[in-house]
Amino acid sequence: MDIIPPTKPVPPLRAIGVAHAFDCILDGEKPVMSAELARHCIEIIEKCFIAARTGVTQTLETTFDPIP
Repeated sequence: MDIIPPTKPVPPLRAIGVAHAFDCILDGEKPVMSAELARHCIEIIEKCFIAARTGVTQTLETTFDPIP
């Protein structure tokens, strides 16, 4: 009889980012996503709403360094 080694439980998709952040804190690693990327994503979402409401193309003001 083969014994299957235990693995980390897989969290629900909406909690993966939080789980990753905790793992990074515990393991002393750098998170895959940065605050700059999060800010850029939020700006994209906000500009999409403005563009949809006004019908005018919006210019993004934020940037981020790509993940190596």
